[in-house]
Amino acid sequence: MQVPYEVKKGIHGLGIFATESISAGTMTWKAIPGVNLEIFKTEVELRTHLEKLSFCSAKRLLEIAYGDPSLCVNGIIVPTDDSQYTNHAYLPNCGPHESCRGLEFNPTWMDSSISSHVYALRNIAAGEELTEDYRSFHLPFWYLHMMKEEYHIDTSYFKPTPFVLPSNFFRTAPKAQALLLETLSPQAESK
Repeated sequence: MQVPYEVKKGIHGLGIFATESISAGTMTWKAIPGVNLEIFKTEVELRTHLEKLSFCSAKRLLEIAYGDPSLCVNGIIVPTDDSQYTNHAYLPNCGPHESCRGLEFNPTWMDSSISSHVYALRNIAAGEELTEDYRSFHLPFWYLHMMKEEYHIDTSYFKPTPFVLPSNFFRTAPKAQALLLETLSPQAESK
């Protein structure tokens, strides 16, 4: 974490609380691969790791993981520091840099010097819990399926990554591919 904080009971289990006031725009967490996060680039890589864990430990790992296309397209990022206690809020006080927000793909999302970090979205008072909107995370379809179907994790506030297809999409889903291409074609817009 880039700001003074403490971990204590929050809105959803443990949470991160500011111990000093934080100004809007301040970086609150800096993603550093190999230091405070672990990257699983593929579904196979993640499954191989999960097989070594108990069901409860594997489920916890899935609950704290997120997607970040600037660090790993179609993969999963697992925080290994206290940032894993950052809770969800629909009106969060922390989130992506202002240049990396929105639903439309923006090339700045692929700039990990900006997009991988977390910033205060507004002024945060000392004692206030730091929260993020989990709907802003870019999660691969395969990961959402694994969470919901295999580990029974509520995925209702997550949305699949709109621009990253599962790695086996074109091999296993030719009809879906044809439908997608038809939908995206200029002729489809005129219908």
